[in-house]
Amino acid sequence: MSKENNLIPLNERTKEEQREIARKGGIASGKARRKKKLLRQILDEIGESRLNTNEAKDIAKALSINKRDVTYDVAIMFKGVSEALGGNIKAMEFIRDTRGQNNKNDNGVNIDITIPVFKGEDDLE
Repeated sequence: MSKENNLIPLNERTKEEQREIARKGGIASGKARRKKKLLRQILDEIGESRLNTNEAKDIAKALSINKRDVTYDVAIMFKGVSEALGGNIKAMEFIRDTRGQNNKNDNGVNIDITIPVFKGEDDLE
């Protein structure tokens, strides 16, 4: 017997059962949101922390900045640019997207951006 036979559609349940299922779903959703938020905060802290390796010295020298200013985020960006210069298309897309130059919205749909070109004062009227 398959498990699908045990499923009861929500519209065939009582209002109390529907409310209880929705409550449990809301609790689980809140727990998942808090977990994702914590992971983002941890990743932000790691990204902003100082990188203390020989690679940090090389990056600082190449960018003409102080070694103390080389964070994990800076190292990732530096590596991404190096990869992009080597022909890595994914790295190129990463750099473009990180700089906010992607012409797609949050749903992945292309946005047509048309910038008017003015040729003279007659166009301003």
